[in-house]
Amino acid sequence: MDVAPITGGIHSKRMDPAVHLNEECMVQVFSFVGGRLASGVASSIAIDGGSTSEETETTEESVGLCISEAFSCYELLASVSWGWKAIVDKHSRHLYSDLCVNFEAIPIEHLEFFTDWTCLHKFRVKSILCYSGDCQKAATRILRDCDTSKLTLASIVIPANESAATTDKEDSPSNEGQQHLMLQEALAQECPELETLCFQLVVNQNDLGSDFMNPALFALPSITSLVVSVSTDCCVLDDEMIFSRLIQGFPNLQKLELESNQESFCERSNPVIFHIASTTLEHLYVPSLCTEFVYLSLDCPSLQLFICAGDATPEDRNILRLKQTVLSAESVTESCLGAIRQEDSDEQQLECFEFRKLLG
Repeated sequence: MDVAPITGGIHSKRMDPAVHLNEECMVQVFSFVGGRLASGVASSIAIDGGSTSEETETTEESVGLCISEAFSCYELLASVSWGWKAIVDKHSRHLYSDLCVNFEAIPIEHLEFFTDWTCLHKFRVKSILCYSGDCQKAATRILRDCDTSKLTLASIVIPANESAATTDKEDSPSNEGQQHLMLQEALAQECPELETLCFQLVVNQNDLGSDFMNPALFALPSITSLVVSVSTDCCVLDDEMIFSRLIQGFPNLQKLELESNQESFCERSNPVIFHIASTTLEHLYVPSLCTEFVYLSLDCPSLQLFICAGDATPEDRNILRLKQTVLSAESVTESCLGAIRQEDSDEQQLECFEFRKLLG
């Protein structure tokens, strides 16, 4: 992709529709082109990922048009002529709204350019996906400079052991320990409608504490869904209250999904028992949790659905092999349903059962 500054094309004014059509008509034409682009992106997602049309519409609606695709469309129109570029620049916020800023799709050498372009036009951002520490400063700037009043989805990386306590006395913005806290602060202050927060919790030591959490973000009333992925390759995580501390501040949390890599819980003589307490939690997903070394203790009186890993025996579909151990769940009501997501099923179908079966 060519990201050189766009100065407008050299086409003859006689052939330029912008000379003969009023600005409003040109904006309508450009809006149509943008709509076609969005449809093309959705179609490519469906083809590559095998999604149904209904799933594609949901993905596009919840995530938004990718920033790199928006720039491709902008580049195509703005390079035609000076007249086109002037119109596109003037109405860019209308033409390319509800954008997804996915830093995974932006080459690192183009990161500064895309950040400058996005902030220059102050686009309305619907989702931001920042999986690398290299992008945290750019993500924070976009949250501060763009319209994020309708942003509903954020995915970030949180290094649990790089807190404000490890930063330099000069409080340098470039310090990695400070950058992720600044990003969290921007999310809390600039995203009043944030509904889903996904984050990878990178753990380098057992004693985590709470310094890696921004208190305002981890108590945001708008957040109803939380996805936590624990990642570590150099220590054994045995902080039994880590998940309870992560969710205890959310007053309206309804869905929680927990994930981990194998290394997070291996090389131990006894399984770790994680306590999960929430008065509002309704759905708990743990099929991607490393189940062999993990036990759960639940205090969730509002829980309605619990999904874990497992399979059904080939001889009898009614006999379920559950791969998650729940030691206690006294506050969970009898109406709560359990379900297993079969690992060997291409359809990822769910087999339902009474949650109480998990308790033996």
